[in-house]
Amino acid sequence: MHSVGSKMSPVEAKRFIDEINHPLVGWYFDIGNVLRYGWPEHWIRTLNSRIMKLHIKEFSRELMNSKGLWEGFKVDLLKGDNNWPVVMQAVRQINHAGGWLTAEVNGGDRNHLKTDLGTNGCDYWIFKLKINSHKLMQRCF
Repeated sequence: MHSVGSKMSPVEAKRFIDEINHPLVGWYFDIGNVLRYGWPEHWIRTLNSRIMKLHIKEFSRELMNSKGLWEGFKVDLLKGDNNWPVVMQAVRQINHAGGWLTAEVNGGDRNHLKTDLGTNGCDYWIFKLKINSHKLMQRCF
């Protein structure tokens, strides 16, 4: 399941997955989308091992409120309202072992994407978010 924020609470989402009770069913957790309705770290701690994939993107409530919903997504990673150290601390606390981490960034060629992920590419993200470097490097440029 992909994050559905306004449709259910993290406790309801947890119960939903538990009631299905199948090892192949879990949550595709979108950190940017859920910020519109609540705090990602609360969802992460509640869903815990039910999170199978993390979708990392940024969101700005200020842009959403002043310019419209879709403008809230037009913010660079680490420049919006997510408290990344707290979010990533929650990911570490649940010992997230999901197989994938997707970073949603503006499109472009390989060099553009390296720049968009930070001035030092993947090394920057490993440092800033304290992501497991082995897993991230397998998916980086």
